Amino acid sequence: MVDGNDFTIIQQNFGATGLGAGRGWMQGDADLNGIVDGNDFTIIQQNFGAGGAGALAPPEGSPVPEPPTLALLLLALAGLGTWACRPHPLPLSRDQAALGARERGA
Repeated sequence: MVDGNDFTIIQQNFGATGLGAGRGWMQGDADLNGIVDGNDFTIIQQNFGAGGAGALAPPEGSPVPEPPTLALLLLALAGLGTWACRPHPLPLSRDQAALGARERGA
């Protein structure tokens, strides 16, 4: 929904340049030209009160995590947790190594 918050965002970021592709619309760059300016204010003004999918929705191709990516991340974290919980042999001190060598008859 386009509301007063959008005007506040434009006011706070007015004149900002070099906004990243696909990210600028969240910083007030409604026309995605990389600059927050009067054109963005006009777009917000014309769409004020509009809601739904057509109202200043993120541009096509903006990065959105896909469900398979989330599943792979969770699987990797589960594997890492399993690996971290298993016992790992500690390195032997010089005295422990010498004792072990004597026991083996070396």
